[in-house]
Amino acid sequence: PPPTNPPPTNCRISSNLKLHATKVGNGIGGDTNVKNALSNGRKKIKNEKIDHSVRFGDKVFKNFSEWASSDEFKTTGARCKTREPTAKEIEESNRIYKQWLDTPVDRRSTQRPSIQVWFHVIYSGSTGNLSNSQIQQSINVLQNAFGQEYNFVFNVNDHVTRTSNGEYWTAGPDTSAERRMKGALRKGDCSTLNIYSNNPWRNLLGWATLPRSCANRRTDDGVVILHSSRPGGTSSPYNEGVTLVHEVGHWLGLYHTFQGGCSDGDEVSDTPAEASPAYGCPTGRNTCPSPGNDPIENYMDYTNDNCKNQFTSGQKQRMASQWNAYRSNGSPPPPTNPPPTRPPPTNPPPTTSPQGDAYLLIELKTDFFGFETGLTVRNECTGETLLSVMEGDLMSATLYTNEDKCVQKSRYTFTITDLEGDGICCGFGGDGYYRVEYDGQLIKQGGSFGAIESFSFGSCNPIPPPPTNNPPPPTNPPPSNSCLSKMGARACKSTDCCAWNRASRQCNSAPCTKFCRRNFNSNSCLDDKNSCCAWNRFRGTCNPKRRCGNCAQKRRRNQCRKDGCCEWVGGRCNNKSKCTRRRKRV
Repeated sequence: PPPTNPPPTNCRISSNLKLHATKVGNGIGGDTNVKNALSNGRKKIKNEKIDHSVRFGDKVFKNFSEWASSDEFKTTGARCKTREPTAKEIEESNRIYKQWLDTPVDRRSTQRPSIQVWFHVIYSGSTGNLSNSQIQQSINVLQNAFGQEYNFVFNVNDHVTRTSNGEYWTAGPDTSAERRMKGALRKGDCSTLNIYSNNPWRNLLGWATLPRSCANRRTDDGVVILHSSRPGGTSSPYNEGVTLVHEVGHWLGLYHTFQGGCSDGDEVSDTPAEASPAYGCPTGRNTCPSPGNDPIENYMDYTNDNCKNQFTSGQKQRMASQWNAYRSNGSPPPPTNPPPTRPPPTNPPPTTSPQGDAYLLIELKTDFFGFETGLTVRNECTGETLLSVMEGDLMSATLYTNEDKCVQKSRYTFTITDLEGDGICCGFGGDGYYRVEYDGQLIKQGGSFGAIESFSFGSCNPIPPPPTNNPPPPTNPPPSNSCLSKMGARACKSTDCCAWNRASRQCNSAPCTKFCRRNFNSNSCLDDKNSCCAWNRFRGTCNPKRRCGNCAQKRRRNQCRKDGCCEWVGGRCNNKSKCTRRRKRV
């Protein structure tokens, strides 16, 4: 059908679109149709057999709980794959920790550590695509654990990325897939916490990097967790979000409570020593002769999530010292006086683009499960995202349209997603749909697309430069390099004053005297085109002349002719204006 709304003749271009609810439905359970749809949906979900089995080699475990209680889970170290620190790293970390404890309290940094978080959601189909509310639940667990005494603050805001990639989905520690995933997604510096949520191979719960390694391997820095270890996930008994707390403890410089066994422990004095990791919640467990039971309630042990609830005071001081040394760069708190604000520009920004404007209409009606729907609109020519609506942000059975409909003429990509992979129409979820119009034409409409649908429209037209009355000044071409024109090592080596670079496979300029040693007899040495070579009759080698070209000091003709860089002209010895081949002597 033709577009219902004609494009306006003149409008202000917007680079930030917002959806506006024009007709709000009754919501979940509001009327009889919705109730019937939800009832049918519950029956469908209840009758579906969701496979939560875990496979390890030839064995198949019914669910993650059975896998977590198996001997294979304990022997393979699937609970945490954080790299073991070396003796040198432990020694340096202890030195920094001791310096922090020896520093008077009034001289320590009083800045409240505020950690910017980037949460990278890796998913496959409809599995693993965490909603904004689920991410915030994980951050809340993190904040409750670290903000009790030392007041670490974790800010995620809108710093969330979502990537559907099969290789990233199963990336494990120290693999090429992990390196490519982090290289493509990581943000910020060493003070930025990058969290990756995926489904690691070998059913791992997570791993992290230690603070000391960030300076040399910043791209690798971050924390990786199993997506179902979030609060309310399916990885029972590790499904209350404590896996993230455990791995962030490593990221801030903590070791396992059983790191050094009964002798050194976790290098913190107030943590009771522990000979081996504890699983489950073994109350009263004591594996070392030193006073105190094993710290099974400590976040850095391997017990169940509902068993862990604390860091020791010494651990918090150790995290503060490692943060100050490796991640905050020891920077002082920012000044209390805000910087002066710059006055607004006198000339207002143009209301139209050099490429012109276009009319863009996005119409979306959600189904009875609006929280499952996500939507993005991206400008492919500039890389900007005009509209980003995450799962969990939309109401159910509601009609949405974009408020600003005037955009720059460009190429755009429209992407709509559904967490359950059943689209937004044509099922028990209701009669949802989407509709996209651009520049007076209907691009696409529908609602049955599975987990994701994406399409592009428009084109990237080059923006013409502003007209000018003064022609640009002529530019002088760069001096040509005759060596660069030589293709291949053989052609390069046969040309005077050129050298072949094996690494870059390029012919570059080189000092002429470099090639004296390629002459193997006195005649070829004296007749060298470079004319700055001298034959050493005692060693039988052709070498560059030490004092080549001091022709004015030679008073006799014979002395002048012996120097390859001089020539006898007009009764005196002069420097050669150009190196030429001398005739061979008979």
